[in-house]
Amino acid sequence: MKKSIFLIGALSLALMGCFNKKEVSNQKESAMTPKPLVEENAPQPQNNPNLPPGHPPISGNPHAGMGMENPHGMMGGMMKAISGIKPNPQVPEEVIKAYPGATVVFIDKQTQKPIKKADLNLGDEVEVNGYKVKLIYVIPDLKVGDKGTYFVASLEPVNPALWLEIYKDGKLIFRGPVFANFPTLTDPNTGFIIFVENIKTTRKESTSLWEKNCASCHGTTAPSKETLLSKYKTKEEFVKAAKKAAKAGKMPQNLPFEKVADELFSK
Repeated sequence: MKKSIFLIGALSLALMGCFNKKEVSNQKESAMTPKPLVEENAPQPQNNPNLPPGHPPISGNPHAGMGMENPHGMMGGMMKAISGIKPNPQVPEEVIKAYPGATVVFIDKQTQKPIKKADLNLGDEVEVNGYKVKLIYVIPDLKVGDKGTYFVASLEPVNPALWLEIYKDGKLIFRGPVFANFPTLTDPNTGFIIFVENIKTTRKESTSLWEKNCASCHGTTAPSKETLLSKYKTKEEFVKAAKKAAKAGKMPQNLPFEKVADELFSK
């Protein structure tokens, strides 16, 4: 009888050891099996439902393609709002003569309603909500250097800006640019936005297709003309890349790509 009990106990221990080894083996196998980085039933990111149909997604780089993989932009990338007192740029006399004034509209930040409209010549002042705003220069193509200093890049209205001084109780509180295409980039802490409605010029309108259709972005928020010409060696390559970018929604589709290419590659 004792012998039978001993055999049954030994058999039970052997079976338990077998099952334990199998369980440990299964645990090791489970631990070694790689899991997917994204669960199968996990919710996937969705495009912004407020975007219009056919609009390219706003995530990622909207300038990808057409040599826009790493655009530095007008300010060399993302930049804080322009405020404080900046040193005056060197403005050539020909720029001063060619751009004698501008029409500006002052808009309340809170209500988004116009406060005042003013037609200013260089040196003119206008009072707005207790502040005096003085127009110093109208600069057709204002850029920023690596050290943060502003300079006049050309006579063409590629990146137009007003160079202003703002006073409060006789004290200078702001000196710097207001870009026509990026009015909210400037924040002089006055409670209003300065919108450039019109720029006066004595120059004849440029007949260059590049200047009319492309220069406002290329050289500021997109690669310059020189960069594109070094990348695309033929007109055909240039037009193909431009149309591809336009089809992807990264640039307007109704631009005269062939004519622009003819103009650029004929020089």
